Amino acid sequence: MKKRSYFISRMECQNCGGITTVSRRNNKRRKKHHIKTMYCPFCQTETDFIELDDFEDRYGGCVR
Repeated sequence: MKKRSYFISRMECQNCGGITTVSRRNNKRRKKHHIKTMYCPFCQTETDFIELDDFEDRYGGCVR
C-alpha cells in the first residue's frame, strides 16, 4: 500500500475562539479563511471554524 503524506491545518472556532487541528492529505489543501462546520470540543456545539493556515504562506507556493 502506498504511503500518503498529510498536512496539519489549524482551525479557529468562531463562537469561542478555540483552536483545533485537522489533518488533510496534501492534495486536499484548502485556502486561508476556508469555513468548515464541525463540532467544537470547547463550546460543545456544532459551529463554523475558519482555516488559519495557508499553504502558500508556509511554503511560498511550491508543491513538494
